[in-house]
Amino acid sequence: MEIARQRLRPGQGVLDLGPDPGGSSGVGARVAATRSRLLWEVLTDAYVHLGFDALGDEAFAAMALARIIEPTSKADTVRVLAEIGAPCPSLRTLFRSLKRCHERDYRDTLATASLAHSARTCGKAALIMYEAPQV
Repeated sequence: MEIARQRLRPGQGVLDLGPDPGGSSGVGARVAATRSRLLWEVLTDAYVHLGFDALGDEAFAAMALARIIEPTSKADTVRVLAEIGAPCPSLRTLFRSLKRCHERDYRDTLATASLAHSARTCGKAALIMYEAPQV
């Protein structure tokens, strides 16, 4: 396999990244895994800053944040979390979290946290609309 050595601009030098994976040495860099730690930290910090951590349900938080990253099915949430290297509850744990969501009225807790955040930051009430999870 030959690596194309194209330059974006005339006169641009070659960036030496170590051994050439297509060279005779046979040694090359290989990405074994990636982790989007910064993305996950920003999302979890925002979740806490909004006061949503009042729910005390890590599985619900993981599912909500994963669906911000990629709006997909509840079952596919595990894949999204695994791809970014975030803590990943099992699928059964996610479904149990949805049951708790209904039983403990997470909607009221989230609405209260949202109103408190809005009052704290701008002194006004804000309207937040979302789709309630189907249990």
